Amino acid sequence: MWTKFVFSMAVMAAVTGSVGYAACGDKITIANGSVITVPPIISWDASIEESMLVAQIKKKPFAIYFVCKDDCKVVGENSDAIKNYMQANNNSLPSSVVDVPKIVTQVRELGVGTFVKIPMTKENRALAEKYAGESNTMVICSPTGEKITSIKCTADVVKAMETTKKDLAVWQGAK
Repeated sequence: MWTKFVFSMAVMAAVTGSVGYAACGDKITIANGSVITVPPIISWDASIEESMLVAQIKKKPFAIYFVCKDDCKVVGENSDAIKNYMQANNNSLPSSVVDVPKIVTQVRELGVGTFVKIPMTKENRALAEKYAGESNTMVICSPTGEKITSIKCTADVVKAMETTKKDLAVWQGAK
């Protein structure tokens, strides 16, 4: 609860320049008139190996979120990361800051247990190629690391969720 309060206060102050009350899920208006939803912090695993190990223990799929290097610093992160990003980027945020937590929530409801975030860098090129990962894409994998499906993380995720549900059902039936 305290984390949500501190996060909310920092986002509100960073976005509007004023202090106010907002909690995860609340809508706030930023300086340019746009409205954003205060996103929750995501518990990212430290590596694919960690996600795979937890997935094997839980017997649930895991997800890899491939993201551009700059957005990786802020998506699903704490208020300090968001504030620093906004200061460095003319008081703006990437849309994925709001979209990805919504998608994580929906994917979690489908049985995905853990999540790892991988920046699209030269060092991670082979990994991205292995999973056909693109920037701002979530790849759902079996506990053994085999790709089940992928989702482009955009505001219009309803269509992608239908395909994801079907793909996960097929995987569930095959195991």
